[in-house]
Amino acid sequence: TYRIAHLIDGAGVAPWRILAVTFTNKAAGEMRERVQKLLGPDAGQVWLGTFHATCARLLRRHPDTVGLGKDFSIYDDDDSRALIHRILKEKNVDPNFLAPRDAQGIIDRAKQDGRGPDALPRRGSRDELAAEVFSEYDRRLRASNAADFGARMVLAVTLLERNEEVREELRRRFLHVLVDEFQDTNHIQFRLLQLLVNDQRNVCVVGDDDQSIYGWRGAEVKNILEFEKHYPGTTTVRLEQNYRSTSRVLAAAAAVVKRNEARHPKELWTANPPGEPVRVVLAGDEREEAGAVVRLVETQRAAGLPLGRQAVFYRVNAQSRVLEELLRGPGIPY
Repeated sequence: TYRIAHLIDGAGVAPWRILAVTFTNKAAGEMRERVQKLLGPDAGQVWLGTFHATCARLLRRHPDTVGLGKDFSIYDDDDSRALIHRILKEKNVDPNFLAPRDAQGIIDRAKQDGRGPDALPRRGSRDELAAEVFSEYDRRLRASNAADFGARMVLAVTLLERNEEVREELRRRFLHVLVDEFQDTNHIQFRLLQLLVNDQRNVCVVGDDDQSIYGWRGAEVKNILEFEKHYPGTTTVRLEQNYRSTSRVLAAAAAVVKRNEARHPKELWTANPPGEPVRVVLAGDEREEAGAVVRLVETQRAAGLPLGRQAVFYRVNAQSRVLEELLRGPGIPY
């Protein structure tokens, strides 16, 4: 957001010549608020939004290039799953063989990679069926003048690849392209970026390869690791000061993540105090882990720390069940 403000206020770039993209609606909303505080009314002219919203905006302007009608609708996850469910039911497919959710996952992952039904791997009858369902699903979307969530990206890339006039118009318009959380980009998002960046290559990405945890969702960490290969002459600015953690937490985290084989070297530091030592508990399973948490809670309560001043964090909702079970045992209200 400060770079956007600097480009407009300091370098005299017109706000409408800047494209800024991020991943979530929440992040985009926060960015928009911050830019507005820095710039006032000018902020409204910046193209700022999520990847998907940006693609939807492009498609609304040029729907015919990709075979959509003017007032096309966008299916959310529930709409997509309902359509896939109908197709599977018509084909009399046993949900144990291919469930609607699984078929939807296969289709979503293919779209993230920019692949259509013909490019799906065919390793057996289940794969063959998934490709058939994908093909029929896309046909029905078109018949309904609709696109699903993932297709927005694919169709926007198709639009820019097919329509040179639109592509060149956008390249002339956007003098600066900025991307947030770049370590989370997938193949199709990187392709979109390549199509939008002009020959001046004023592209600025912010990201941290050490925070790339969405490989299961299609994110490709190589997009950030190999960025300089695609854009030679890149200037890298390392933001190494950490403002949130104590130095001991930071040292422990750095000792773990430096074992990653593919990463940009960096040395994070903080001006914060050392803080308490990090304690690591090795547990055999989830019950043992929850038991260790409960014992720690009881020890701290006995030492005078009220329960209301203690917090337990877990990564996924599935972990709460065993924690609650073991807290109920000794009657600890939670």
